[in-house]
Amino acid sequence: MTACHAQAAKDAEALEETRYSAARQALQTKAATDQIGPLEAAEQAWKQYRDAECTAAAGLYAGGSIAGLITADCRARLASERAAELKTVYLDWAAQ
Repeated sequence: MTACHAQAAKDAEALEETRYSAARQALQTKAATDQIGPLEAAEQAWKQYRDAECTAAAGLYAGGSIAGLITADCRARLASERAAELKTVYLDWAAQ
């Protein structure tokens, strides 16, 4: 069961990374290169938030067998939300 959740997290994180790369490319294509730095800063801040949030959530179950599942579910959920946000904010904007 944990392996399935870990795979879901990997898949969501791969989509998030793909969308992040596409967002960077969209900024370059649309000549909005002055926004690449802020996007990079936001991505780094989001990764710090993701790591802290998932560590805190799993910490509630420290020592228990479900801690890994909580971490994987948290990472999958947050990566999916971030991927959707990147699409809405950057990719939909670039498509206009």
